[in-house]
Amino acid sequence: MLKTIYNSNFVSIALSEEQGISVITWSENTKDMTDAQYREEILNLTELSKNTTYSATRVVNDTTLFKGTIIPETQEWVAETIYSQLQHIEKYALVMPDEFFGNLSVELTLDEIQKIGNISLKVFSNLEEAYLWINS
Repeated sequence: MLKTIYNSNFVSIALSEEQGISVITWSENTKDMTDAQYREEILNLTELSKNTTYSATRVVNDTTLFKGTIIPETQEWVAETIYSQLQHIEKYALVMPDEFFGNLSVELTLDEIQKIGNISLKVFSNLEEAYLWINS
């Protein structure tokens, strides 16, 4: 059972402690999100991962509604900032958005994370496939 542990205008996070799965869901409101607001959300996510009750070893990041653009400097910053917080993550499923520019921004950020990490990352076009993989 998923329990919402964080909710903002741009993103929500739900956790299934018994399954060790965290689900990050970005909203369409990201079209109005500034770079500073995006960084703030990433910092909020990393703070949650430091919390001892945040026990997820598998993550589903649903960016299908993500409409923002992540500038290259922020893509690098995200990779550097969150990598140390992802050491406990075994599997990371990314569900990509339909919109090309959001897709490109998210994919480039993922590329930055893959450069410095050893996390099992996989990209999906829908949530069902992501859940099947994350639970395998």
